[in-house]
Amino acid sequence: MKKIYLVMSVLIGIGGLSASASSVDGTFAKAESLNFVAPSIPSTAVVTNSQVGMIVFDMSDNLFKGLNSHGDWSNLSSSDRTERIRFGGATNNSKCTSSTCTIYSQSGSWVSSVSHNTSAHVYTLNIASGTFSEMPTCTCSSMDPNVAHQLCSVKDSGSSTQISMSVENNGTPGAAEGYINVICVGPR
Repeated sequence: MKKIYLVMSVLIGIGGLSASASSVDGTFAKAESLNFVAPSIPSTAVVTNSQVGMIVFDMSDNLFKGLNSHGDWSNLSSSDRTERIRFGGATNNSKCTSSTCTIYSQSGSWVSSVSHNTSAHVYTLNIASGTFSEMPTCTCSSMDPNVAHQLCSVKDSGSSTQISMSVENNGTPGAAEGYINVICVGPR
């Protein structure tokens, strides 16, 4: 009964937004129009170990929210766009070792290229002008089956046309990165 009430209150509360939850099961909320699933939480106030780019469904406000680089939770609305990209080395699913990475797939053509500063171990997405009106909230993950503890961190560029990130493996910057997945949500 609790789940039914929760689903109904969520659908009634935000049914007019395109970023509304199409289903909530008490653990996850699914947004069909944005094509993603996010953890459902009672409120952003209960989040511990928050990371820039984290996206959640705040049940107290009946809204999807993203943690921006200033540590603020931003509401995701119908004026937001969601984009994704997967990139890496010249061989599919390999790490990028050159100054320009290979884009394996992306939603549309929102990223024109991916630069790699090989000495600083920083990757930069060069975003097509007009994609976002301000810096989007992004999250990234590095995939390498040979490394157990990888951390991909998005850096605050303050720009709507460049997003940078770095990877740490077992606490060492840039060691043995695999391919990288990025999802960005931001205002049109």
